[in-house]
Amino acid sequence: YRMANTLMPPTLITNNYERAEAFLAEHKDVAIKPIAGGQYIERITSLDDLPKWVNGQALCYQQFIVGTNVRTFVIGNEVYTADITTDHNDFRVDENFIYTPIETSPALRHRALDITKKLGYKWTAIDWIRTDNELYFLEANFSPMFLYFEEQTEFPISEALSKLLV
Repeated sequence: YRMANTLMPPTLITNNYERAEAFLAEHKDVAIKPIAGGQYIERITSLDDLPKWVNGQALCYQQFIVGTNVRTFVIGNEVYTADITTDHNDFRVDENFIYTPIETSPALRHRALDITKKLGYKWTAIDWIRTDNELYFLEANFSPMFLYFEEQTEFPISEALSKLLV
């Protein structure tokens, strides 16, 4: 569960019921999300909790980790990071979530650039969970929304993206 010296929570991508059942038996508290997007994260403790939208599609199952949501934007060699304040399992359903800019440590910068490069992306938003002692990589989004992040943090996302595209 390591990528670029970065922890990942135990993760399974499948549409196989038996594999999902075994994963849930091992991890008990799991976040699920479709791999193609379109739905928000759901937190489940058994397959009986699967929402109706699942409908046999492949899902990403990740052990749910309680901590602070963190988002890092990588645009070329520019790296911007913010904490996300929310009480929701998925901050995107929280109309009042707040991005608070934080300094990107050299270690986080290296991890974010490495993940972006390994995925073949030129720009991305990386989601993390920070606990007291660890930072866990959750996902890298190849088409992230950024205007609200830019407005709240005052990071020059549009400018950096424009320069990258030119």
